[in-house]
Amino acid sequence: MTTEPEECAVKWCNETGEHSVHRLYLTSLCAWRGSWLLGVNTVQANHDTPHVELTASTKQGRPAIVPLDPAEAKTVGRALIEAASRATR
Repeated sequence: MTTEPEECAVKWCNETGEHSVHRLYLTSLCAWRGSWLLGVNTVQANHDTPHVELTASTKQGRPAIVPLDPAEAKTVGRALIEAASRATR
C-alpha cells in the first residue's frame, strides 16, 4: 500500500510523496571525526508495529541498517549513555 503524504494516516511520518514505509527522522549526525554518518528513525511498514531503525555508513560505504524493537533500542540507549559517561570521567 502506498499513500500520498496529505492522505497519510500516520501523523508522525516525515516521508514525502508516495510511500509504503512510514519514517520519522529523529537524528542524523556525523560521528568519529566526520568519518561516519549515523541516523536514528522510528519506522512503521504498512500495518506492522513501529520499531526503531539505526543506520550507520561511511562516506564511501553503503549504509548498515539495524532494526530494533523498542526494548532493544532502550537497552542500546542506556548503554550509550553509560559508555559516554565513562568516557568523559
